[in-house]
Amino acid sequence: MTPHGLDTDRPFVDGACSLRIQTVLFGTKQSEIERSLASIDRAAEIGLALGCFSSVEVAYGDSSADPVMGSAEIEKYRLLFPNLTNISYVQFGANLGSAGGQNHLLDAAETDLVFFINPDIRFSPIAFVELVRPFHIPGVGVTEARQLPIEHPKAYNTRTGETAWAAGACMMVPVRVAKAMGGFDAASFFLHCDDVDLSWRIRIAGLKIIYQPSAAAFHDKRLTRDGLLSPGPIELYYSAEAALILAHKYDRKDIVRRLLDRFEKSDLSYLKRAVAAYRSREAEGRLPPMIDARGVAEFIGDNFTHHRFAL
Repeated sequence: MTPHGLDTDRPFVDGACSLRIQTVLFGTKQSEIERSLASIDRAAEIGLALGCFSSVEVAYGDSSADPVMGSAEIEKYRLLFPNLTNISYVQFGANLGSAGGQNHLLDAAETDLVFFINPDIRFSPIAFVELVRPFHIPGVGVTEARQLPIEHPKAYNTRTGETAWAAGACMMVPVRVAKAMGGFDAASFFLHCDDVDLSWRIRIAGLKIIYQPSAAAFHDKRLTRDGLLSPGPIELYYSAEAALILAHKYDRKDIVRRLLDRFEKSDLSYLKRAVAAYRSREAEGRLPPMIDARGVAEFIGDNFTHHRFAL
């Protein structure tokens, strides 16, 4: 039994289990929602037929200024996708970010498993079946799908599937584990690194993160002509700010100093904004308490574990 009251010696799933899939919307197009729901419904159908799940539900939280969906769309989707026990929708009335929005939805979760996903994710028909398998093994706290067409480059054990952290775009967790951890650290991370932080805290509690290459999920990422990802300005800013906060939280003052020095010397405005935001949190006492997790938290260059395709 861990300090969080989690029994790591017993599996979190025994027989058919209930699954809650939840995602945060922000100006998301109806076409994207419907395509994602169609793939979720098909994966649910197979999981239910094979006896892996007793029920599958979907919960949407909307951070948009104007509602993305209304009652007519929700009722339409409930009729279109009969393998889903329920499709719920709540508008937050404010932009809570990914971490805050997922936590708001998590408060209402009463299922065995919760699946945190991005709203534009589409799943292979057997994805849910593959993702639930490891939870029948003692000590597994998270499973993660394989993102296509651009697979995440973090390293994993090709025999056991163990990896350092799971991407929040498609991250399945037992509800009791997610709630024992207090969900995502929304006070510290608005958009980025909330998944890394939650994964590390789950590993500190003695549980494993399992990457499942057999569970494929399409995530609409594009490359430039040079073969590089092309993030937008919001992603660039929040990833820089989150990197500073993550290094602080896991007691890596050396990395905080290095990043601050690099960002301050840069001509890029989003990096200077990240420095200003970090300094403001520091002055106001709003940085998170430090965690000593040298055996878990890895900072390898600008990555948070070893890169799969580099030495």
